[in-house]
Amino acid sequence: MQLIHVTTTQNLAKTRGEINYMKTLKKAKKVIASLAIAALALTAVPFNALAADVPLRIAGNTAIDTAVEISKQTGWSGAAILAPAGKLSTMGDALAAGPLSFSIKAPILLNEAGSPSLNEATKGELTRLGASTVYVTSGTAVIPQAVLNEITSMGITVKLLAAMTVMKQP
Repeated sequence: MQLIHVTTTQNLAKTRGEINYMKTLKKAKKVIASLAIAALALTAVPFNALAADVPLRIAGNTAIDTAVEISKQTGWSGAAILAPAGKLSTMGDALAAGPLSFSIKAPILLNEAGSPSLNEATKGELTRLGASTVYVTSGTAVIPQAVLNEITSMGITVKLLAAMTVMKQP
């Protein structure tokens, strides 16, 4: 009989230890759950919402529309730069427009590379700017002569800045 009593006491002691372990585990789960909820709540708030000065986001539905919206923010008028949009092969032409834009204080507007006509958003922005000169950073293979003629028919002088070749990597 005593043997059973000893075994029962050992089982009881083991059960009490397991009960304490389970209580500790439940507390740990509650702490982890609370931390997870706090982390989710913090990630739901954008970091810039807590910033004192949030920059204005300028965007359009397309790259061409975004260029027009940026042009409206510059305050520049009198001249514009026309660069190609939409083809990786014309990226160099478009990149060349950046320093030129800063130098002559003219916004960069875009037209689809190879498109036979001037984009309506770009045409409207040239009119709004009262542009007298448009610098074109691509040749007629990228910005067709028909587009240049369309700009000229608006009473705007076109200055073609295209090179004959594109520098290739060795």
